[in-house]
Amino acid sequence: IETSAQLCEELLKDTGVAVLPGSEFGRPPEELSVRMAYVDFDGKAALDAAGATNREQLLDLEFLRTHCGRVVEAVERLCEWINLPSP
Repeated sequence: IETSAQLCEELLKDTGVAVLPGSEFGRPPEELSVRMAYVDFDGKAALDAAGATNREQLLDLEFLRTHCGRVVEAVERLCEWINLPSP
């Protein structure tokens, strides 16, 4: 893998997670950077659920799994691909 575009292709092929190459956002292609968009969830439902919780309470991983499950799964797949501990 020598360019950010190649990195994105490999990530999609190996993990099923789509990201955009950093080179599309002005980064050098050889930097191997990517841009992620956390949009695969119902934002209104997540905000409503967050608003219904105690403001002192932190929104934990269980909250994220419940309301943003596909995003959490994508991050876990990427972590596994690069051998990082999952959240």
